[in-house]
Amino acid sequence: MRILLINKFFFGLGGTETYLFEIREALKKAGHQVAEFAMRHPKNRPSEFSDYFVPELNLEPAELSFWDQVRTGGKVIYSREARRRLARLIRDFQPDLAHLHNIHRQLTPSILFALHRARVPMVWTLHDLQLACPNHMMFDPEEEVICEACRGRKYYRAISRECIKGSPLASAAGALESYLYAALGIYRHWVTLYLSPSQFLRNLLREEGFPSSRLVHLPNYADTDRIRAQFGGEGYGLFAGRLSPEKGLHTLLSALARVPEQRFYILGAGPLAFELRRRADHLGLKQVRFLGRLSGANFETMRRQASFVVVPSECYENCPFSVLEAFAAGKAVLASRIGGIPELVRDGETGFLFPPGDAEAFAAGIRRLAEHPRETEALGRQARRVAEDEYSLAVHLDRLLAYYQRALGKSEAGKEDEAACPSATPFLPSATDATHAA
Repeated sequence: MRILLINKFFFGLGGTETYLFEIREALKKAGHQVAEFAMRHPKNRPSEFSDYFVPELNLEPAELSFWDQVRTGGKVIYSREARRRLARLIRDFQPDLAHLHNIHRQLTPSILFALHRARVPMVWTLHDLQLACPNHMMFDPEEEVICEACRGRKYYRAISRECIKGSPLASAAGALESYLYAALGIYRHWVTLYLSPSQFLRNLLREEGFPSSRLVHLPNYADTDRIRAQFGGEGYGLFAGRLSPEKGLHTLLSALARVPEQRFYILGAGPLAFELRRRADHLGLKQVRFLGRLSGANFETMRRQASFVVVPSECYENCPFSVLEAFAAGKAVLASRIGGIPELVRDGETGFLFPPGDAEAFAAGIRRLAEHPRETEALGRQARRVAEDEYSLAVHLDRLLAYYQRALGKSEAGKEDEAACPSATPFLPSATDATHAA
């Protein structure tokens, strides 16, 4: 099979990119031919298809003048260049299927026009909540609370809240993008299958009007061959992730203040790093250490030697790799009951759940895991079994290929639905002549 992988970034940033590169290698090992389409960037990994990539686009409001932001606004809604470049790659590579990941802003949904015109079936993995929320998180970083203000296509509310990078212009562009493509109907009619990593997101999009027949459930995975399990541990708890408001880290510190004897390590970097260190000092949390961002063997060692892992998120997590990889490492997980997390952590079987933001319940969970090491180890052993049986890379790849075949079988759907979007192409820039691509 000839598979075209599409993601705006082609260097390691987070879970989406980790997924992209690992699936890319797994598909190649399985004998498939794979091409990539992304944005150019100095940190990009090598790709024989990099000549097709779109030029780098800086979207940081703090680094752009007002007029630069205005000029950039149109490009993040509809990129004529991305559409043309992708049309040229489609012509040259002749893919059987396209697998989309994160495309907004840097690539834009304009690329769907090139795929639809070439009759390429589209499978889209939904790594976040972008199709329901212009800022992709349904979280207000200022108030540090869940935000569903834009539910029911009320995207204009994103502008007054400045919920995209605190910028009114960026937020207006995000709202306009959401309205444009919702009005054109291309999300609902042109994408063959949406792969939702959680039932939570699948149900949310059904409520937002996406057709159930195109929404399927495919959880993320943990590479159980690469991640070595160690049951038990050295008595400490571990958080590993981005240090940002939605991750529930203030609640974590409040919980740790209630169990002052518990050793704990916090791994990661982010906008709250300084604030959290200062608060930990203020609370007198001498048993808590911040180690910054670790990777490779150093990170694996810290996780392997932990007794348990916490995921205290206060946003709608989808299907966090942090949970599944902790399972693969043989660790019990103490996590908040929010978003797709309860689909993974089975309370009392592979870990424990607590209400998001509830420091008292969180502390009780920490205390239980710390004071009952045999039970904690048993939870970790069961977590590893679940990872191997249900969430391994091999299991995921088999399911993914089955959905690819299903999408190929439904490839006539684009022709059937073309009439449903009669106004989609006429007023948008044409990209029929792929020879104009750079």
